[in-house]
Amino acid sequence: MLMLPNCVEYVLSYYAILRLGAIVVQVNPGYQREELSHMYSIAEPCLWIGESIHKEKVEPLKLQCLFVDEELSTGTNENLERVSLPEVTVNASEDVAVIQFTGGTTGIPKGAMLTHRNLMANVVQTFAFAHGTYERGEEVFLGVSPFYHVLGMSSVMNQGLYAGATIVTMRKWNVEQGLRLIETYERRTFQRFRRSILVF
Repeated sequence: MLMLPNCVEYVLSYYAILRLGAIVVQVNPGYQREELSHMYSIAEPCLWIGESIHKEKVEPLKLQCLFVDEELSTGTNENLERVSLPEVTVNASEDVAVIQFTGGTTGIPKGAMLTHRNLMANVVQTFAFAHGTYERGEEVFLGVSPFYHVLGMSSVMNQGLYAGATIVTMRKWNVEQGLRLIETYERRTFQRFRRSILVF
């Protein structure tokens, strides 16, 4: 279970999980014990990644926990041990990459299984729809939409990586900070930016 606000650690954890051939279960950090318990019973995760402020919420799940707090992201990686990763074979059309829980508008949230092919198809279709307006390696995507939501995952993280874009993360939308970032990067405004502010 990946339960973080928009941050560098979210992006790193998401792609590390996929690289290991495991399944990402994205969780809103605002969820409480009952919602987490429901998701746990469906997805049956073996690891929870989040911030220590949520420790009491996840303790009843008896999961192995990895707490990724902000102050840890300011250090260097020179003390990290280098490890070799196992080769992982993924069947893109069959293997589930992400369990994305729905908003629960018709009852309790349901876990939608997205394969690796589903994720790539979305990215490729969006690029085709853009008719060559993206410049690979030149784009800056502002991470306003929560990454745990399918919009943030698909439109910012996955498309950003595919575009070779710089992804600027925002833990939570803030008008002043958002305007500063837009001015700082002076790049094209990502087309979903305005709509995502209204939603979140």
